[in-house]
Amino acid sequence: MKKERLREIDLLSSRLIEGLSSDEENRRLNDLLKGDPEACERYLEISEIDTLLHEIHDSEHLPKELSELPGFMRDDPIPFPPAKSNPRRSYLAPVIAAAAAFAILLNISFVLWKNSEPEPSQATGIALLSRLVEPEWSEPGSGIEEGSVLFPGQFLLQSGLAQIEFFSGASVTVEGPVDLNLISSFEMECHKGKLRAFVPEPAQGFSVRTPDYEAVDLGTEFALSVGSEGSSEVHVVDGEVRLDSHTGETLQHLNKGDGIRSLSGNLESIAANESRFIGREQLLNRADANSQSRYERWRQTRETLLEDKSTLALFDFEGQNRWDRQLTNHKEDGPQAAIIGATWSEGRWPGKGALEFKGLSDRVRMQISGTFDALTFAAWIRIDGLDRWLSSLFLTDGFEKGEVHWQISDEGRLILGISDRNKPNSESKPVIKPNDIGRWMHIATTVDRNTGVVSHYLDGEMVASDQRKNIPPLKLGGGEIGNWQAHSKNYPIRSFNGRIDEFIILERAMSETEVAALHQGQLR
Repeated sequence: MKKERLREIDLLSSRLIEGLSSDEENRRLNDLLKGDPEACERYLEISEIDTLLHEIHDSEHLPKELSELPGFMRDDPIPFPPAKSNPRRSYLAPVIAAAAAFAILLNISFVLWKNSEPEPSQATGIALLSRLVEPEWSEPGSGIEEGSVLFPGQFLLQSGLAQIEFFSGASVTVEGPVDLNLISSFEMECHKGKLRAFVPEPAQGFSVRTPDYEAVDLGTEFALSVGSEGSSEVHVVDGEVRLDSHTGETLQHLNKGDGIRSLSGNLESIAANESRFIGREQLLNRADANSQSRYERWRQTRETLLEDKSTLALFDFEGQNRWDRQLTNHKEDGPQAAIIGATWSEGRWPGKGALEFKGLSDRVRMQISGTFDALTFAAWIRIDGLDRWLSSLFLTDGFEKGEVHWQISDEGRLILGISDRNKPNSESKPVIKPNDIGRWMHIATTVDRNTGVVSHYLDGEMVASDQRKNIPPLKLGGGEIGNWQAHSKNYPIRSFNGRIDEFIILERAMSETEVAALHQGQLR
């Protein structure tokens, strides 16, 4: 069965089961099922999944397979309203009966969605950008953040420091300005700049190409620089380095304390001088100092938000005890929140507080009364797994007209659901990738009912903007961060898996410039 036809059957079947389908959709589904045993089997499998979820949803200890909704609703607005009995379900009775008889003969399995597109066994890439200190990129808006997975290709850092940990085990500290070409987990090129490589035993053979030669580390540490005119130097800090020509011929062996200067292929011996290059300890010290600087910038941004009359909630997860079960809203007269299950942990830099959400019941409950013409949601999050169909960021308890649901799909889409008569969801394309799991990210979503614009942001950059009509007055009321207190058995669990170390709600829509400044901690 073609993938497009299969997805259409999944979509129409799910809408029928939820009581949301139209007569036209039911006729289309009927046409798809007629005379097609495989399509009938598919429908019956979906019906069985729905029945099983209804039977066991009261238990919070669901098997993993049943804690995830199948992918057959991913391209359709999420049906938040509770399912009701619908006379339309009898529309396909004859076909369903035939499908049931056919399915019994085939002994179907209800976990069909696991067989559609296999997940990658691991994150692709060749290295991890494990540390950054005051980076300025040669290509603004490159989107490279600390914790990002790096792929083969050019790496351009205008200024600042970076630590690249290759999957071979080699760790390279680079100083901007630097122009590198990352080739594999065992190989890179340096066209310009300074670097220092630590190569433990598993990574022996790690090499760095220069215009004149290739430096092959035989263990343990060396430094290298390439000037803008093509001259280069190698300094052996510890162990042994072999210099090879680009044709593979061995040129020279260097040991601890040895160095080489090269220009146009002419090699000159020099004494190694490691003090000219930033080492791992110095990088860590610089990173600690940078963290303090970031902290001070963040505090200034925090004060700006506290002075902003539109700020409804500012949870910064700071200055609280590990036994606290109330999350402090630092906005004066703002609502406080209750911590349920979630545990205190470390945030996006050492010493920064955060809450970790792991259990199926972990959540933070809050109450914000009133209606609003615009809202901004923003948070720093670290996702440890997108193991739910939807992962909750903030959901109101119900989904009455005007209430909002802020979520992430298992495909990495940012979603803002607004209950109205039009399509309920405004969502981005998949923007959170498997390689983003485990790194801190800043996400934000804004909505303005006067302009009808809903915008999504990742790490300060707009990734989607949706124009909507007739948005009703926005409501929050009782709601939860990191989970959902659903009042029906019809919905899968939506618990967030990861950490949150800042959560902000404003009763206005921030501009694109403001969101970028909020991400950088430079909001004034």
